[in-house]
Amino acid sequence: MTGSKRRAARRRGPAALLVAIAATAVTAFGASTAQANTQAVDMTFDHGLLKLGGSSTPIDIVGDAPPFPVLHSDVCTDTSGGCTAVGDFSVAAIAFDLPEFPSDVAGVPGETATVDLVPLGDVTGNYNFATGVLSTNARTYQSDVTLAGTIAGACRVSPIDIAFSTANSTPFLGDAFDSLGTLGEPVNGVIDASWATLPTPGDNPDVTGDDSGTCASVLKIFTDGPGGIGLGNGIEPVLVVPPAGGGTTPPPATTSKKKKKKCKKKKKGKKSAQSAKKKCKKKKKK
Repeated sequence: MTGSKRRAARRRGPAALLVAIAATAVTAFGASTAQANTQAVDMTFDHGLLKLGGSSTPIDIVGDAPPFPVLHSDVCTDTSGGCTAVGDFSVAAIAFDLPEFPSDVAGVPGETATVDLVPLGDVTGNYNFATGVLSTNARTYQSDVTLAGTIAGACRVSPIDIAFSTANSTPFLGDAFDSLGTLGEPVNGVIDASWATLPTPGDNPDVTGDDSGTCASVLKIFTDGPGGIGLGNGIEPVLVVPPAGGGTTPPPATTSKKKKKKCKKKKKGKKSAQSAKKKCKKKKKK
């Protein structure tokens, strides 16, 4: 009896081990399924324009060849895994990749300003791949500007509170991306962000020296007044000039012109021509 119990115990040992392994595998699979609720999507922008307050001409901030600005995002695909809503996405601050762009400084020959835009925290938003509508929630950014040429300086503009959207209409016209059957990279659309004015540029504390006075005097003309940034994929952002009274430019009115039916007079025979003429007069009176 004792031997049979031992043999039974030996049989139960390997069986129990297999059950435990299987349970662990199921648990692990379930955990990985629950965690796999987002999909990595690179939002690439091959066009970009910057409108500054003191300038009527936008600055091209995206080159004709890579590297292009990229938002390395994680998009929610399954709310059962823990994310709030399908289409919600997040971009880690370090994954918000907007390459520095150089620009001439108007009014100062030979002067250039190299600018970047960095979010001070993760960027979140929503991307509806079925409709192409994309927007980011409001986030604070900072911009570091390096002046070179006859005037040298390391400047910082912060805080810049902006939100991007395909629905914005000033200073650039937003445009929803193509509707996709499945989640994928946004194509053929524009996101736009705007501001009423930017803070006065100050010294960049990460660079040795105090350039506060230089930054404020050289760059203030560009930060005062309304401006914005437009990023596009496959489409160049279109600058919309607001009317003098402010606000956005209304879209052109679409008037449907109804075609008027002309009274055709018969040429053959005097009687037929006279009767046709009488009919035309009656229709005009009506």
